[in-house]
Amino acid sequence: MKTKGIIKFKGTESKGAMHFITYNGDKVSLTESVSRKVEHIKANKSIEIANNLMSRTFNEMKVEISEDDRYVKEVYDFMKYEKHTHYKSGYEGLVVLKYKGV
Repeated sequence: MKTKGIIKFKGTESKGAMHFITYNGDKVSLTESVSRKVEHIKANKSIEIANNLMSRTFNEMKVEISEDDRYVKEVYDFMKYEKHTHYKSGYEGLVVLKYKGV
């Protein structure tokens, strides 16, 4: 994976695209805590990821969810500073997805 970009994902009941960025050596994304992908990750500890938007090949990737408010704010502020997030109105209700093994 590059240091930042957009990845495709698919879970049991959801699919779409997410911004990701490297923060303190980890590949991370922000997402809403009530999303179906978060439900999928909590149940499976992983989600299927395609490393670019044109790819049709998905690989299962382990994902850790952080709901730590301070860490979510740090990642939010960093992604906003880097102009690499579609969340503009605050970090409330968001969680950090941390991709393992990339």
